Amino acid sequence: MPPGDPVDPLEWRERYHWRNLPRPGSAPRAGGELALSTPAPAVWSPIPLGLDRATGGGLSLLPLLYGRLAALAAGDGVDAHRGIVEGDLAASWETPDETTLVFRLRRGAVWPEAGDAGGRELSAGDVRAMHEMYREPDAPQSEAYRAVASIAADDAAGTVAFSLAEPSAPLLRAMAGPEHVIMPPGWTPADAGTTGSAQAPPPGTGPFRFAEGLEPYGSWRLERNPDYPGGRGGADPALPLIDVIRGGLLPDSGGDGPLPCIARRQVWQAWLDGGLDAMVLESPGEAVASLRRHPDAAVQVAAPIPDGGWTLEFPHGGAETADPRIRRALSMALDRDELARALHHGLAAPDCGMDWTLIADGGGGWREWPWTAEELGPSYQFDPAGARALVEAAGYSEAAPLRIGLGTPAMNQETQYAAHEERARAESAEAAWRAAFGALARVETLTWVLGFNVQVNAETGRRFAAGRGVNVSLAPPPQRYGAGAELGWFHAPASAFQAPHQGTEDGELRRLSALERRALDPVERSGVLERIRERRGELMETIHLVNPYGLHARRGDVFGLVATYFAHDPVGAPSQLARTWRGAVSSGGRG
Repeated sequence: MPPGDPVDPLEWRERYHWRNLPRPGSAPRAGGELALSTPAPAVWSPIPLGLDRATGGGLSLLPLLYGRLAALAAGDGVDAHRGIVEGDLAASWETPDETTLVFRLRRGAVWPEAGDAGGRELSAGDVRAMHEMYREPDAPQSEAYRAVASIAADDAAGTVAFSLAEPSAPLLRAMAGPEHVIMPPGWTPADAGTTGSAQAPPPGTGPFRFAEGLEPYGSWRLERNPDYPGGRGGADPALPLIDVIRGGLLPDSGGDGPLPCIARRQVWQAWLDGGLDAMVLESPGEAVASLRRHPDAAVQVAAPIPDGGWTLEFPHGGAETADPRIRRALSMALDRDELARALHHGLAAPDCGMDWTLIADGGGGWREWPWTAEELGPSYQFDPAGARALVEAAGYSEAAPLRIGLGTPAMNQETQYAAHEERARAESAEAAWRAAFGALARVETLTWVLGFNVQVNAETGRRFAAGRGVNVSLAPPPQRYGAGAELGWFHAPASAFQAPHQGTEDGELRRLSALERRALDPVERSGVLERIRERRGELMETIHLVNPYGLHARRGDVFGLVATYFAHDPVGAPSQLARTWRGAVSSGGRG
């Protein structure tokens, strides 16, 4: 797999912008098969149990099988950097006041005859029962519903009403996430089983039905649901336009730990040979090689996933790192441009853990791309002299140096990053700190620390089993679905899902975060978010490194698989898969 030389990210994101993707030149052609590289989930469940809870269940695939009240609009004609909410099982919704949200269900969504519901129409009671399950304290989704005081269902009117204790900006966007599907009546999390004993998911109201794929991280196959009621709002009775979606990667038997290592070499070769219809690329060199092998392929650069990069964190809140001057100094000693070149071929941006698309751009619109280091402020800019001055101001000297114990994960069970990539990040930070601080600091890399991201009540909290002497820890990206700018009554969360976990809880940040959750006006909310970003820059409770852009390719006769910042793999935006189709002139594949 060719790595490729470093590129200019600003030039590449314009050259391979989503607006430049090919557009269909003729009417869609129904039928055919779509082959993706995404592996099967550990379990097919929105509420996974045990270890499967940390590996995300089958969240990104579930909306292909089951409906949600709302979904994120996706496809070639939709702004790829906005999470615009549209109805799914809901035909419409209204907000009589700031603490009431009422959904009106569309007609025609019917539970399959094979299920316990016996072919009856989906009811408001079914929707209420599932959301009550999501409100349970042990459910990963419960944090999103913490403002919900009660849910009422009116089967006769086909409405579901959410009454809130206070305004909740994140609520509607959360409901559009893939983890908020409506499972069949009577379903419980235990019905899905766990890794090693997973059960086939029951038939649902989505555009596809499960055919095979119970081997965790193996292959899977979904087939067209002949009873699907015509896509969004029943507007197109031909949907879904494809007969089969399949995916899966081959596990490498040499992998360590409970999860297999993915043999990506085989996936890359399958893409080059025409056995896959879409591919998540790892380097600009792969993009060049893809276009050389398949000149008609469409290559796209997508914005990074907010908070999707590696971070440096402070698991103990020790005396050294409790001082925000030290945390800022550690950040200012890092050359993020060099990190982007060395680790991501230049195709990465500075990260601050927030969603830039919710920020007004000053011209009446909203930001499309991440901030630069200059925009983020001094804490994110490379300034070794300033970093050294902060360490000295904090009272450290060559006679009494600052101690930095950097812990690195021995293995990351969630993202399966290779050990050499983790070492490269650790070595880059270690070298930067040694160069900036010299004898002012005693830097050592310690092993091991297990950086483990566990999704708890929809809050991504990091849980550390830290080695002795560790006061800074390298942590992988959390599993999270990004937040888009919804310019209606409810808006997407940015500081939601943020919890103090570094021993740096701040009253002002807590106050601003609460204000942001209640800010229903997008302009007002943008101002609050800017203040949150500035305060985080002062505190640096987490040091964000760089966040890679998405890089994707798809076959030239496949349309509808637009990659966005909330979907680095095309299947991560499953609502668009119902509309995916091949052009009228096929290039000789399965279509």
